[in-house]
Amino acid sequence: MPFFFGRKHKPRGPKSFRPYGFDQQSTKIPAVIEDSINFLETEAVLQSVGLFRLSGSHDAIQRLKALYEQGRRLDPAKIRDHNEVAGLLKLYLRELPEPLLTWELYECFLAAIGVPKGDARIRCIQRVIDLLPVGNRAVLERLVGLLHKVALQERVNKMSAINLAIVFAPTLLRSREESLGQLMADATPANTLVETLITSFDDIFESKAPEPPPAGPAAVPQDDGALLNSLKFFQRTLTLQSIRLAQSFIHDLAEMEAAESASSTGSPSPREPGLSPQASAVVSPSRRAHHRPVWNVFDEAAGPLAAALPASDPS
Repeated sequence: MPFFFGRKHKPRGPKSFRPYGFDQQSTKIPAVIEDSINFLETEAVLQSVGLFRLSGSHDAIQRLKALYEQGRRLDPAKIRDHNEVAGLLKLYLRELPEPLLTWELYECFLAAIGVPKGDARIRCIQRVIDLLPVGNRAVLERLVGLLHKVALQERVNKMSAINLAIVFAPTLLRSREESLGQLMADATPANTLVETLITSFDDIFESKAPEPPPAGPAAVPQDDGALLNSLKFFQRTLTLQSIRLAQSFIHDLAEMEAAESASSTGSPSPREPGLSPQASAVVSPSRRAHHRPVWNVFDEAAGPLAAALPASDPS
C-alpha cells in the first residue's frame, strides 16, 4: 500500500486506515523513515555542518515526498544534497496527524522532565515511553538513535544535542490546544526532554533489564524535597492519564462491539451525529493502538516510584 503523508492524503475506512501514516501496532519502521535514516547516518553525512538546521530545496523535498506517495522509494545515488533527505524526514514527522509522542501523553512527558536530573528522571521518561503505541516507540527509538549519532559528531557538524532538540521538539511534542502562551511556557521543558532523549539514548532505550525496586521510602532522601515533590507530581499525572486512557479504551471498545453487532443484524448503531457507520467504527488512533490494555500500567507505574515515595494523600 502506498505511503500517505498527513491528513489530506490519509486513506479512509476501517480496512485501510493507518494512523500517523504507519501501523501503530507494528514495530516495522515506515519506508520513508528507514530510507532517510539509512542515508543520513553514513559517516560523511553525519559530519556535515548544520545537519537538520540547514534547509534543502523545497521543490526537491516535495519530489521525494511524491515518490513515497506513489509507492516508490528514493535512490541514494540520485541525491545531490543530503539536506533534502533531512528535510524529507522532518516533513514526514511534521505532517503526522498527531505528534509522535502523542497528545494524550503530553502532560506526562512534561511531568517526567520536571523530575531533577539523574536516574529518577530517566526512569520516569521510560515509564511514559512505555505507554506509547509500539509503532510510535519503534519510530522514536530509530529517530533518536540517529540524533544521538549526529550529536556525537558535534565538534565537526556543529549540531549539539540542544541544537537538535530545538529543531525537533516542536514537532515531536506539542499540546492538542496550542496557544502562544502555552507554546512559550512549554518550549524549554520540551527542548529539555528531547535533549535528554538524545544525550541519554543508551540509558533510556537500551537498558531493557528491569531494575530492582528501591527498598522503601528511605531510597529517596527525605530531605530532598524537590525530588520527592516532583516524583509525587509525576506519579499523580501518570495515574490520572492512565485512568483517562483506560476509560477511552473501554468506551471505544464498546463502540466497536456495537458497530459490529449492528452490521451483523442490519440495525443502526449508535454513533456521533453526522458520521457514517464506517467512520464511527474507526477508533481514535492513539486510543486503539496501545500495545497492551492500558490498565496494566497501574502496577508498573506504582512499582519502584511508589516504593520510593512516602505514603501520602492521593488528592
